[in-house]
Amino acid sequence: MKQNPLLVAVLALVVLGGFVYYTQENPPEPESDTVPLVRVEEETIRQVTVEKPGGETVVVQRDADEPWTFGAGVSVPADDSAINLMVTNLASLDAARIVQEEATDWAAYGLDGTGQLTVTMEAGEVAPTSITFGDATPTGSSVYARLEGDSRLYTIFSYARDNFDKTVFDWRDKRFIRVDEDTVASLSVAVGPRSIEFAKDVLDWRITEPAELRADRRAVGDLMRELTSAQMRSVLVEGDERDGDEFSVTRPYAVAEIVDASGSHVLTIAEGGPSGYYAKSSDLPGGVYEVPATFAESLDRQLDDFRERSLFDFGFGDLDHIEIRDGDKRATIEKRESEWILTTDGGRQASAEKVQTLIDALRALSAVGFPANDADAQGRYGLAPPVIEVETTIALGELAPEKVLISDPTAEQVYASRMGEGPTYEVEKSAAEQIRQAIDDVLAPDAEEEEIAEEE
Repeated sequence: MKQNPLLVAVLALVVLGGFVYYTQENPPEPESDTVPLVRVEEETIRQVTVEKPGGETVVVQRDADEPWTFGAGVSVPADDSAINLMVTNLASLDAARIVQEEATDWAAYGLDGTGQLTVTMEAGEVAPTSITFGDATPTGSSVYARLEGDSRLYTIFSYARDNFDKTVFDWRDKRFIRVDEDTVASLSVAVGPRSIEFAKDVLDWRITEPAELRADRRAVGDLMRELTSAQMRSVLVEGDERDGDEFSVTRPYAVAEIVDASGSHVLTIAEGGPSGYYAKSSDLPGGVYEVPATFAESLDRQLDDFRERSLFDFGFGDLDHIEIRDGDKRATIEKRESEWILTTDGGRQASAEKVQTLIDALRALSAVGFPANDADAQGRYGLAPPVIEVETTIALGELAPEKVLISDPTAEQVYASRMGEGPTYEVEKSAAEQIRQAIDDVLAPDAEEEEIAEEE
């Protein structure tokens, strides 16, 4: 019987539509691009040994809930984070593909003996697991590998192998000094004849030498982080101090000291060595280490780099009391609930916007220079007596009241100081003028404020 072409096409379309619907509702499982090679619980790994022909054998080990240490007689401190990253990769190591199911000639792939690199892992109660890495594949993106006790020949991506191709130096803690930052009490840096010392009071830093000065918390914090995170570039001498006699530090380039609850941590840097600088650390007795030049030279800073430039400390805290004197003009402004009241003007309500403008101007007042640190010198800068005085009190007594004195804003140069403190600050003329203008605006009621006062 002759088939109807139209009927055949319709049936084919129905079958195709059914297939498409089925595959949409039941998509096939995606094929994995890799082959699982090692699967263990990361927390159970207690020791990893890396062997490389002609190179050092590296052993890292740990007890439960303890940090990593080196084995095989190596006494240098280990970098727990770096080793944990390696262990994470080892615990779920994948092969790129299986090349042969039954390999017999391992030497043909550089896999006889320890190959190019062998990693042995001891985890829990199971027998140790060894992975041997051999020659590179023709494409160069992978290397051949075998798993001890497994007859299959694998390839593993080269970057995965590189996670284990490390030396003791790669996995050691390269920091020069190790401190408990929560208990740090003081910090000092000396470069040549210039020395700066800081003391810490809870969260705040202050400069103690060469004078008692307010410190920029961020600047000192940055210095602390630089010192505690600085790392050696290489080991010049390890262990026996007598071998480091050629690296003298009797005439140091810089000396940094941090004191915490455990005691003093001293880093001494001298000029010389491969990068131009080398160092000895009290936390690494007997060792001499190459110092990055950028780190060493970054310690050469001026006192002014660490000084607090803002005249007021209240920052973005909520003020509730402001005392003002500008020449013969005086005013007291108090915050009562959500309103600002001029108590020296019959309890008149002041414009909240104008008071905020004044507060913003006070907050912005900062030093552009530090001409003197002696209180006796303030008279030479127009501060004995000052032209403007502003005292602020922060809500809830979070800070003691602050009083700032300002010289004549109409002068060519304008200066300021904090009541009871020695330093004189040079400030921008425009910043002082903005404060004066803001004071005038607060004291001069506008029509709306007068209307409010009349209604009351």
